[in-house]
Amino acid sequence: MIITHSLAELIVKELRPRIWEGKIPAGRRLTETDLAQEFEVSRSSVREALHLLEHEGLVEIIPRRGAFVRQYTAQDLEDLYAARLLLETYAFQEACCRITEEGYEDLMHILASMEQAVASDDWRSLGDWDLTLHFSVVQWSGNAVIVRLYDSIRSPIRALMGIPRLEERRRDSVVTEHRELIHALRSGDKERIRQAVTVNIRDGKILAQHLRETGQ
Repeated sequence: MIITHSLAELIVKELRPRIWEGKIPAGRRLTETDLAQEFEVSRSSVREALHLLEHEGLVEIIPRRGAFVRQYTAQDLEDLYAARLLLETYAFQEACCRITEEGYEDLMHILASMEQAVASDDWRSLGDWDLTLHFSVVQWSGNAVIVRLYDSIRSPIRALMGIPRLEERRRDSVVTEHRELIHALRSGDKERIRQAVTVNIRDGKILAQHLRETGQ
């Protein structure tokens, strides 16, 4: 089957990683004219792309002012952390009863890719693999509603992973934490799973606290 993508989706595919990695910083205005010239497309295609990015939570469109890369507040991050904690704790605890041996093998392959990314200082790939591992387990939960809810916050989660001060912490702990997530999942111990998830996603809470302390 041949899958085709609209121009807007192709623009989103280009802009999304730039926002995730901070190459287009939070608060930056995204002008339709400039983007239309860059991608050699119509302004209507750019406008559609910006609305798609707004739906993902990466862009904020303000009437009569324009589109801006979303700048997350401490409250935004606390809300995202709380939602992620609830969704992932439930999903991982459910997945432990459903995941197959082949599923575990896939997770170990992802972990190996994360190790390689850390070794080569490839933080973009690390973030991609990190989120791939989490979403893979969420899908093993068998709950279609949880999968859709988690999918709706994946872009903000990935954007959070691109913050430099959090990358520094992950350099030493990311692989260890994800290995523990997999071991906890295999153990079937739901309390161990809850603890592993809580430790692994604490970045959001740490950053929210930092923003509150600095008045941002």
